[in-house]
Amino acid sequence: MVKLVQQSWWKFSTCFLRVSSSYSTIAETIASLDLTNEDEQGSNPLTSSPKDALRTGFSIKSPWSGSRRAYFTSIPDDSRTYQVYGALLNCYADANVFKKAEDTMQKLKELGYAGTLAYNVMMTLYAKLGYLEKLQSLVLEMEDNGISGVPEAGDIEKANESLKKCEHRLMGKREKLGIDMLITLYTSMGHKDDVYRIWNKYKKKVKRHNSSYHCMIRGLELLDDLDGAEEIFAEWETNRVHFDIRIPNLLISVYCKKGHMDKALSIIEQLEESGKHPNGSTWNRLALGYCVQNDMDKAVDTMKKAILASQPGWKPHFHSLASCVKYLQSKGDTQGEEELKDLLRVRGLCSKKFERFR
Repeated sequence: MVKLVQQSWWKFSTCFLRVSSSYSTIAETIASLDLTNEDEQGSNPLTSSPKDALRTGFSIKSPWSGSRRAYFTSIPDDSRTYQVYGALLNCYADANVFKKAEDTMQKLKELGYAGTLAYNVMMTLYAKLGYLEKLQSLVLEMEDNGISGVPEAGDIEKANESLKKCEHRLMGKREKLGIDMLITLYTSMGHKDDVYRIWNKYKKKVKRHNSSYHCMIRGLELLDDLDGAEEIFAEWETNRVHFDIRIPNLLISVYCKKGHMDKALSIIEQLEESGKHPNGSTWNRLALGYCVQNDMDKAVDTMKKAILASQPGWKPHFHSLASCVKYLQSKGDTQGEEELKDLLRVRGLCSKKFERFR
C-alpha cells in the first residue's frame, strides 16, 4: 500500500511539473496541499515529501539558482525519500542532465525504490542520448531483477520516438550491439512487428552473431511466438559459424515451459548425433520441465545427468533439486537419495540451502 501511495505521488508530482511553467501556479498548488497537521509533517515522509518533491522538481526545471539549490540541500536526509528523488530523476532526465540522473537513480536503488517507473525514465534517457551500451546493460539489469520495462500508455509514443532515433544512429561497430538492444526493447514494449522489422532490416547488412540469435529467440519467446522462435533457431543451425550451447538450451527451456518435453528431447538427441555434448545446464532445464510435469522419476534421472555433465562454477536449479530429494524421501528411496547426494558432494555442490534436506 505504501508503495502505491508513493507511486501515485511520484506520478502526480512529475506530471504536474511537466505541464506547469508558472512559478505562481506551482507555489499556489504547494500552498494548498494541506494533507496533515503541521505536527505530523516533520515525522512522516509520506506526508512531507510530496511538497518537497514538487518544490524540488520546480527548482530543477527552472534555472538552478543558489536559492533553489539551497532549498534541496536543506531537505533533511530522512525526508529525501521516494517522491523527492523520483521528481529529481524525472527532471534531470527531461533536461538531459545525464550524470546527475545516474546519481539519482543510484540513490533510488540504495533506498530500495528503483522500480519500473525509475527504470523506464533511465531507458528513455539512454535511448534519447544514444547511449546504446548503457541501455543494453540497463535492460539486462532489469531482467536480472525481474523488473518489467514496458512503458505506460502515456510513455509509449515517447519511447517509440526515442527508439526510432536510435535506429538512425546505428553505424559501424555499434550496429551489432544496437540491433540486440533494439530487439530487446521492442520486445519489452510488446511490439512484435518492430522486432521482426529490425531483424530483417539488418539481416544482410550485418553479420549475425550468436548473441543476436539468442536475443531474437528470447524475444519471440516472451512475445509468445513459438513458431517464430523455431524458425530463427533453424536459421541459426543453417548459418552458424561457431557453436554456442546457450542457443539450443534456450529453446529447450521454451519447450519445457510449455510442456513440449518430446521437442526438448529431440533437440538433445540432435546435439548428441552431431557430436555436440549437452552440458549441465541442458539437462538441468530438462529436469525442471519434468518437475513441472510431475514426472519425478525422469526428473531424478535427468538431474543426475546434469550433475555429471556439470563444469566448475555450475549450480543445479535449487527448486528442481529440492523437488527431486523430497520425492525420493517421500517414497522411502534412501539409496536413490544417497546416490544423488553423493554426486553433489563429489562435485562440491552441497550448498547451505541443500543441507536442510539432509
